[in-house]
Amino acid sequence: MAEGVENAAVLCCFLTPQYQDSVACKDELTYAKERRLSIIPIRLIKDWKPTGWLGFSITGLKYINFCDMETNKDLKINQLLAEIQMLAGDKLGSVQGMYLMYYDTLLWNGTCHIHSNTF
Repeated sequence: MAEGVENAAVLCCFLTPQYQDSVACKDELTYAKERRLSIIPIRLIKDWKPTGWLGFSITGLKYINFCDMETNKDLKINQLLAEIQMLAGDKLGSVQGMYLMYYDTLLWNGTCHIHSNTF
């Protein structure tokens, strides 16, 4: 996990109760913040908001709302890609390939590391 954070240009965290309850996710997000890595929180559950350590950790960050993903999938993915591109800037050579990385990550409701060397 540490290597993933150290080599990432951006960290996307998919906000779920499982993510909030995970000690590993807490450690990873805390390490990313300590390294001043850009973080994009992504809401997945309409009537749930992070509390405790997670709520505190993402306070003030711009999140992307994927709660209505069924009806606005392309719009939401484009929104996420634009945010990644803006935050990562020159750290990324291209956004090609992020779409598949996003879907792989969404399936397990974890964290997505966006690496410049992935593309």
